Amino acid sequence: MNETHVSIPCDENTLEGTLSKPDGNGQYAGIVVCHPHPLYGGDMYNNVVEAVYRELENRLMVALRFNFRGVGESGGSVADSSGNLDDIGAAIDYLLTVDGVDPARIGLVGYSYGAAMTLRYAPNDERVRAIATISPAMTPVSSDPIQKYDKPKYFISGEKDGVVPLNKFKYLVGIVAEPKSYRIAAGVDHFWAGHEEVMADDVVSFLVTTLVAG
Repeated sequence: MNETHVSIPCDENTLEGTLSKPDGNGQYAGIVVCHPHPLYGGDMYNNVVEAVYRELENRLMVALRFNFRGVGESGGSVADSSGNLDDIGAAIDYLLTVDGVDPARIGLVGYSYGAAMTLRYAPNDERVRAIATISPAMTPVSSDPIQKYDKPKYFISGEKDGVVPLNKFKYLVGIVAEPKSYRIAAGVDHFWAGHEEVMADDVVSFLVTTLVAG
């Protein structure tokens, strides 16, 4: 695998990211990974983001993680959700410039706030072919396009999550359109400490099935 530190143009800002790409020639699925809330210490080196990113490497996909604006070396100030949605779009734009990325196999993964941003972003970008959300910190309202979003979706959350209680997680999963699948991890809280590898394997297995094997 080749990993590089990258700079992602985004409006007047530049976002910090790292890109991991399989060695050799070929066409690969490309996945953008979104981190948890910047105001609570979230960044692209978060333990959950790290685990998913490394598992994407192991399974021979192109992986791009990045810092939302105002985080780490990303320019600008910490933004509201609309600014962060623009950041996701910029990350996908950048990913599609990478040699070897198959534009027909683009996926999004988000954790916590990053999962909420993934759910809000994906219905508005036809380039995204599948999404996976980990402990999604989102309570949808009636106007949310995710309810009618018909691309493959995977949801995973912990049984003991105090940030995204089980009833809210089940409600979210219940109202979104098919196709979808989900898992509730027994004994796991919002932060996944000690359970990162199993979670990452589940998430990336979904992406392999949807974007590679399929």
